[in-house]
Amino acid sequence: MYSLTLEYPRSKDTMYCDMITHAANVELLVHGIYALQNTHKTLLFDHSRDLTLALLLLSNSPLYRAKITSNTPISGHLL
Repeated sequence: MYSLTLEYPRSKDTMYCDMITHAANVELLVHGIYALQNTHKTLLFDHSRDLTLALLLLSNSPLYRAKITSNTPISGHLL
């Protein structure tokens, strides 16, 4: 799996980050990109194509900074 981390300002608490990350995941789903949220700020993807598209779609948000944290496959699959 590939991972994307949403970096939030330090002033934001974990619950806020979790809710915004979930909303970002739903936004990706609307665009046909399937991801798994494994922490309050991290999304996992099976395919590098989905990771790249997610970065492009989420990079324009003023709420967080989207950053690829693993661009090499991690063992395991979402489905």
